[in-house]
Amino acid sequence: SSPGITPFDVPRPAVDVVNMALLCKYAKKPFMQEITSLDSATLILEMLKIRNQSADPLEMLYPFRSTIPLVYKKPQLQIAQAWINAKMPIMVGSNPQIALNAPLEPAYILSLITADWLAGLSYLAAMKHDRDAILELQLRIHRGEQIIYNSPELTQISLGARQIANYLGYSFMVATSCNISAWNLQTAWDKIHSQGLNWALGNICTGYAGMIGEDFSPEQLVLDNWLASVWAKLSQGIDVIPETLSYDIIRKLAKSGVREVSTSTDEQEPQSFWQTLGPINPNTDWLASIHQQVRKIFVSQSKPESLLGEELNKKLEKLVETRLQQLGE
Repeated sequence: SSPGITPFDVPRPAVDVVNMALLCKYAKKPFMQEITSLDSATLILEMLKIRNQSADPLEMLYPFRSTIPLVYKKPQLQIAQAWINAKMPIMVGSNPQIALNAPLEPAYILSLITADWLAGLSYLAAMKHDRDAILELQLRIHRGEQIIYNSPELTQISLGARQIANYLGYSFMVATSCNISAWNLQTAWDKIHSQGLNWALGNICTGYAGMIGEDFSPEQLVLDNWLASVWAKLSQGIDVIPETLSYDIIRKLAKSGVREVSTSTDEQEPQSFWQTLGPINPNTDWLASIHQQVRKIFVSQSKPESLLGEELNKKLEKLVETRLQQLGE
């Protein structure tokens, strides 16, 4: 899965390489990419070398996850070895998929997570990995065709997993995502709540901006961007002084109660995107509002400039062509 590439744009086995070329050209922040094969991994490592010749150097974290608990297939091991040889960072992930009838006992699930982590770390040690790995958790519950990423039980388990990671001496991240159901706004909310809860609890979060299930969604990207702005604002904190608090309103509340206080002001503040979604009620067509916001963004945005020169861009495109030729395209 790759943010920025909608389904059927390119052959699926080439998505990782195509997306990496875009990231190397335009990304200014650290990024992560799922890799499907050793052939792709080899080309992606070459792309990172090209990127670092011109723009600020970046290291890409490889998500080393078992396909099912304790099971690592040959391509995953080969890619991990290539990453170790290139001295790139690795994230050891656990992805327990809890069936509907499986017990939600925290001790049972945390035991699975710990065993998964230890298996991944053992493989890395056998491959002579000499950098500190990062432990990651992606937890979900299967309820029929629906997949739940956000619930009080899952939040409790993520806190327990963080304590285990701290005990083992590793950094810890929670991978938040959404239900695998394309173009369903409810899945977007599920993703946002999962990220928000984990962030509030102090967990470092990873995820795919703009992803709903296996698809790229500009609407989801707008919601993710809004959430990131909320996190940024919360992380700045508030100076507890009269100038930054609604001091007059607080005094009125103390005297007359909540219902009698008006919070209206003479100054009209600029309307934020979130306010454009309209009042919070079941009849609000939020998806239509987000569609409208996406159209505004696409109209107002100019084509971004590559961080690399023309010569390096051509080298990246040559590697993309190589991958397509490998696939017979």
